[in-house]
Amino acid sequence: MIAASQPQTSVSSTDKLVIKRAYRCVLDPSQEQLAALSRHAGAQRKAYNFALAAKMAAHASYNQSIAEATYHRDADPNPETALQAARKAVKASRQHKIPTFVDLCAQWRVERGDTRTNTDGVTPWWREVSSYCFSSGFRAADAAWKNWLDGLSGKRAARSGYPRFHAKGRSRDSFTLYHDRKKPTIRIDDARHVRIPNLGIIRTHTSQRRLIRRQQAGLIDVTSVTLSRQGHRWIASVLVEETIPT
Repeated sequence: MIAASQPQTSVSSTDKLVIKRAYRCVLDPSQEQLAALSRHAGAQRKAYNFALAAKMAAHASYNQSIAEATYHRDADPNPETALQAARKAVKASRQHKIPTFVDLCAQWRVERGDTRTNTDGVTPWWREVSSYCFSSGFRAADAAWKNWLDGLSGKRAARSGYPRFHAKGRSRDSFTLYHDRKKPTIRIDDARHVRIPNLGIIRTHTSQRRLIRRQQAGLIDVTSVTLSRQGHRWIASVLVEETIPT
């Protein structure tokens, strides 16, 4: 049976309640689809590492500039005062900006390469997978970096360690795909099949009758799907906005 998560957020109106909910189902992909799932997960992992490397490089350059400014011969003799003045000066220079999602997308387009034109780059095979793998990887790196900074500043109760690169075999394989909700390409075809862009129609081990009934009644709007490998199984987590009549 398909499993539904607890509602995450809700938006109320005078006649309805809209909640975000994830429906999870176990997939039964073909060998060809298994290979495609692995390629997509590898692409998101590559994008995450690409983004994290760029952030780390900017952060290392920032720290180096602070160290040089702190121990400059004209610096304040008080170590703490010198450090605070160095941080203020380096930040004011804006020479060490941590790249954002938009910056990373632009950088990747320049450096990605392309097998069709025999252009070398960081991901010349990018046309073989959904472009959402890369944007999702960049967003995941943004989130990891923000969690770390929020932990340091006290905005987050639980501290996160310094972000680490994702390694194949050590990190769980996963990726997230989105679609144009006006022209949906992520669909539940029937109780035993889900349609996913770039992957085709994938059979499921678990029944999706509950989700089908809500889809047929026009109560759900699929927003994205996250596919993850857990052990030897691939799991699809379909995120929807579900209307609850009130």
